[in-house]
Amino acid sequence: MTSTPESCKLKNWYTLKVSKVKTTIEEEKVIAFLRHHFNNEISKFTFIKGGESSQAFSFDAAEESFVIRVNSEIWAFEKDRYSFIHFNSPNIPIPEVLQIGSFDDKYSYAISRQAKGKMLIDLSDMEYKEIFLDRESTRLNSSHW
Repeated sequence: MTSTPESCKLKNWYTLKVSKVKTTIEEEKVIAFLRHHFNNEISKFTFIKGGESSQAFSFDAAEESFVIRVNSEIWAFEKDRYSFIHFNSPNIPIPEVLQIGSFDDKYSYAISRQAKGKMLIDLSDMEYKEIFLDRESTRLNSSHW
């Protein structure tokens, strides 16, 4: 009898348990907001699937790639900024939150640098397993010293 690797169990749990209550905002409003914010100089505006509660879009401006997330809870963005400041490292890459503010009277926004790579939810079971096993191996090896 073979067992399911812990990494695959976690991925399956995440896929099933992600909140279905998510901010929904029209793309046109976000584009208008960004054009005003970046003096009409945005390109490659793209919806990003996934996310627990924020509506997210990637875009380019000033020759850089960014992500804007819109949510009714500003504290979530403050938590992300805190995580970047205190935990960002080569082993745990966390995108830098550049701006947090009011989108309108209902929503807040955060603009971050766009991270390279894939979202965890988009990884194949094999990729997920490799990441999990690599981190577990590193943790076990470092505990011997």
